[in-house]
Amino acid sequence: TCTTCRNFSRAYIRHLFSVGEVLALRLATAHNIHFYMELVQKARQAILEKHYKAFKEAFYSDYKVIETESYSKPIKRRK
Repeated sequence: TCTTCRNFSRAYIRHLFSVGEVLALRLATAHNIHFYMELVQKARQAILEKHYKAFKEAFYSDYKVIETESYSKPIKRRK
């Protein structure tokens, strides 16, 4: 797991976003970079082992997109 997930709860990160704290953006960025680095590493390995198609299908079957209204609301910024 990434350092963000190991050290901060989702509730705390949600709180940081809701109050417009810059730390929320930094933690989300660190989490997303870790996610994509791990994804690319696994995809690269699947390509080398000649089973990328199976990897891709497994990824998409496991990956869930959460759609809620909260993601479309603007973040409050501190003045």
